[in-house]
Amino acid sequence: MVIDKSKIGLRCQDIQTGLQDVNVDEYVPGEFQTLPLTGMAARLALHVKGREKLDHKQLYTIASKLGIKSTEVLTVVSRLEEVGWLRAQVSGGKVQSVLESVPYFSDLYEDLGEQAINYGLTELEQASILTLENASNGPISQLTLEKCRCQTN
Repeated sequence: MVIDKSKIGLRCQDIQTGLQDVNVDEYVPGEFQTLPLTGMAARLALHVKGREKLDHKQLYTIASKLGIKSTEVLTVVSRLEEVGWLRAQVSGGKVQSVLESVPYFSDLYEDLGEQAINYGLTELEQASILTLENASNGPISQLTLEKCRCQTN
Protein backbone atom coordinates (compact mmCIF):
# COMPACT_ATOMS: atom_id res chain seq x y z
CA MET A 1 0.00 0.00 0.00
CA VAL A 2 1.48 3.33 -1.06
CA ILE A 3 0.06 5.81 1.41
CA ASP A 4 1.80 7.62 4.24
CA LYS A 5 1.43 6.50 7.85
CA SER A 6 -0.45 9.62 8.86
CA LYS A 7 -3.14 9.00 6.25
CA ILE A 8 -3.42 5.36 7.34
CA GLY A 9 -4.10 6.42 10.94
CA LEU A 10 -6.59 9.07 9.85
CA ARG A 11 -8.47 6.75 7.49
CA CYS A 12 -8.64 4.02 10.16
CA GLN A 13 -10.37 6.56 12.37
CA ASP A 14 -12.72 7.63 9.57
CA ILE A 15 -13.67 4.07 8.66
CA GLN A 16 -14.14 3.03 12.29
CA THR A 17 -16.37 6.04 12.90
CA GLY A 18 -18.53 5.09 9.93
CA LEU A 19 -18.72 1.43 10.88
CA GLN A 20 -18.95 1.70 14.68
CA ASP A 21 -22.53 0.40 14.76
CA VAL A 22 -21.99 -2.33 12.16
CA ASN A 23 -20.94 -5.88 12.97
CA VAL A 24 -18.41 -6.15 10.14
CA ASP A 25 -17.56 -9.75 11.07
CA GLU A 26 -21.07 -10.68 9.99
CA TYR A 27 -20.14 -9.73 6.42
CA VAL A 28 -16.39 -10.36 6.22
CA PRO A 29 -15.40 -12.59 9.15
CA GLY A 30 -11.91 -11.93 10.49
CA GLU A 31 -11.01 -9.37 7.82
CA PHE A 32 -11.27 -6.24 9.97
CA GLN A 33 -9.10 -6.51 13.08
CA THR A 34 -6.28 -3.96 13.01
CA LEU A 35 -8.20 -1.16 11.31
CA PRO A 36 -11.05 -0.92 13.85
CA LEU A 37 -8.71 -1.04 16.85
CA THR A 38 -6.50 1.65 15.32
CA GLY A 39 -9.57 3.78 14.63
CA MET A 40 -10.86 3.30 18.17
CA ALA A 41 -7.44 4.21 19.58
CA ALA A 42 -7.33 7.41 17.51
CA ARG A 43 -10.82 8.43 18.59
CA LEU A 44 -10.19 7.68 22.25
CA ALA A 45 -6.87 9.54 22.20
CA LEU A 46 -8.52 12.64 20.76
CA HIS A 47 -11.25 12.57 23.40
CA VAL A 48 -9.01 12.05 26.44
CA LYS A 49 -6.34 14.49 25.29
CA GLY A 50 -5.80 17.19 27.92
CA ARG A 51 -7.74 15.41 30.69
CA GLU A 52 -4.59 14.16 32.47
CA LYS A 53 -6.24 11.45 34.62
CA LEU A 54 -9.44 9.53 34.09
CA ASP A 55 -11.00 7.06 36.47
CA HIS A 56 -12.75 3.85 35.47
CA LYS A 57 -16.19 5.42 35.08
CA GLN A 58 -14.95 8.42 33.09
CA LEU A 59 -12.92 6.25 30.71
CA TYR A 60 -15.65 3.70 30.09
CA THR A 61 -18.27 6.45 29.64
CA ILE A 62 -16.16 8.19 26.99
CA ALA A 63 -15.43 4.88 25.30
CA SER A 64 -19.12 3.98 25.26
CA LYS A 65 -20.04 7.29 23.64
CA LEU A 66 -17.46 6.54 20.93
CA GLY A 67 -18.91 3.11 20.20
CA ILE A 68 -16.08 1.27 21.96
CA LYS A 69 -17.50 -1.71 23.82
CA SER A 70 -16.40 -2.29 27.40
CA THR A 71 -14.83 -5.57 26.25
CA GLU A 72 -12.64 -3.62 23.80
CA VAL A 73 -11.45 -0.87 26.16
CA LEU A 74 -8.49 -2.82 27.56
CA THR A 75 -7.19 -3.64 24.06
CA VAL A 76 -7.63 -0.06 22.85
CA VAL A 77 -5.94 1.33 25.96
CA SER A 78 -3.09 -1.16 25.46
CA ARG A 79 -2.60 0.17 21.93
CA LEU A 80 -2.37 3.69 23.31
CA GLU A 81 0.07 2.55 25.98
CA GLU A 82 2.28 1.05 23.26
CA VAL A 83 2.66 4.46 21.60
CA GLY A 84 3.26 6.08 24.99
CA TRP A 85 0.06 8.14 25.23
CA LEU A 86 -1.59 6.48 28.20
CA ARG A 87 -0.48 4.73 31.36
CA ALA A 88 -3.16 2.44 32.64
CA GLN A 89 -3.80 0.90 36.01
CA VAL A 90 -5.43 -2.46 35.36
CA SER A 91 -7.00 -4.76 37.89
CA GLY A 92 -9.06 -7.85 37.23
CA GLY A 93 -8.83 -7.39 33.48
CA LYS A 94 -10.40 -3.93 33.67
CA VAL A 95 -8.82 -0.53 33.34
CA GLN A 96 -9.22 1.23 36.68
CA SER A 97 -7.67 4.55 35.64
CA VAL A 98 -5.44 6.10 33.00
CA LEU A 99 -2.92 8.90 32.97
CA GLU A 100 -3.02 10.69 29.64
CA SER A 101 0.01 12.01 27.78
CA VAL A 102 -1.31 12.42 24.25
CA PRO A 103 1.06 14.84 22.51
CA TYR A 104 -0.28 18.23 21.48
CA PHE A 105 2.23 19.03 18.78
CA SER A 106 2.84 15.77 16.98
CA ASP A 107 0.91 13.86 14.39
CA LEU A 108 -0.94 11.25 16.37
CA TYR A 109 -2.22 9.69 13.15
CA GLU A 110 1.33 8.97 12.02
CA ASP A 111 2.15 7.05 15.19
CA LEU A 112 -1.08 5.05 15.00
CA GLY A 113 -0.63 4.47 11.27
CA GLU A 114 2.82 3.05 11.92
CA GLN A 115 1.39 0.86 14.66
CA ALA A 116 -1.31 -0.41 12.29
CA ILE A 117 1.33 -1.31 9.72
CA ASN A 118 3.33 -3.15 12.39
CA TYR A 119 0.27 -5.12 13.52
CA GLY A 120 -0.51 -5.92 9.91
CA LEU A 121 -3.45 -4.81 7.83
CA THR A 122 -5.42 -7.37 5.86
CA GLU A 123 -5.81 -6.90 2.12
CA LEU A 124 -9.39 -5.76 2.65
CA GLU A 125 -8.34 -3.24 5.31
CA GLN A 126 -5.65 -1.88 2.98
CA ALA A 127 -8.12 -1.64 0.10
CA SER A 128 -10.65 0.14 2.34
CA ILE A 129 -8.05 2.68 3.48
CA LEU A 130 -6.83 3.30 -0.07
CA THR A 131 -10.37 3.63 -1.43
CA LEU A 132 -11.33 6.18 1.20
CA GLU A 133 -8.08 8.08 0.70
CA ASN A 134 -8.68 8.25 -3.05
CA ALA A 135 -12.28 9.36 -2.52
CA SER A 136 -11.15 12.06 -0.10
CA ASN A 137 -9.02 13.67 -2.78
CA GLY A 138 -12.14 15.26 -4.21
CA PRO A 139 -14.45 14.76 -7.10
CA ILE A 140 -13.15 13.31 -10.33
CA SER A 141 -14.22 14.91 -13.59
CA GLN A 142 -16.23 12.96 -16.12
CA LEU A 143 -13.37 13.33 -18.62
CA THR A 144 -10.94 11.68 -16.17
CA LEU A 145 -13.39 8.84 -15.58
CA GLU A 146 -13.80 8.31 -19.31
CA LYS A 147 -10.03 8.21 -19.78
CA CYS A 148 -9.75 5.58 -17.04
CA ARG A 149 -12.54 3.54 -18.59
CA CYS A 150 -10.88 3.70 -22.01
CA GLN A 151 -7.56 2.51 -20.58
CA THR A 152 -9.18 -0.55 -19.00
CA ASN A 153 -11.03 -1.61 -22.19
